[in-house]
Amino acid sequence: MIMDHDALIREHFVPNGRPPHWEYTAMDSVVGPLSKTILGFSRPTTTATVMLKEQLSRRGLEVRHLESLGRLP
Repeated sequence: MIMDHDALIREHFVPNGRPPHWEYTAMDSVVGPLSKTILGFSRPTTTATVMLKEQLSRRGLEVRHLESLGRLP
């Protein structure tokens, strides 16, 4: 699930040009603004995913589906 939002100041990992799905815990972290949050779930039908989508819909936010379900962008 990818969420675009106003920039938030928070700690995050710096990719440093590494390939997707790298072990991010071994990377350097920094504090700075981010305007995208990516949450990965094992399946689009998990209880957490369904409940989060319902909460977002109740708040009037659009929930779109990824066209490539095999991997994150």
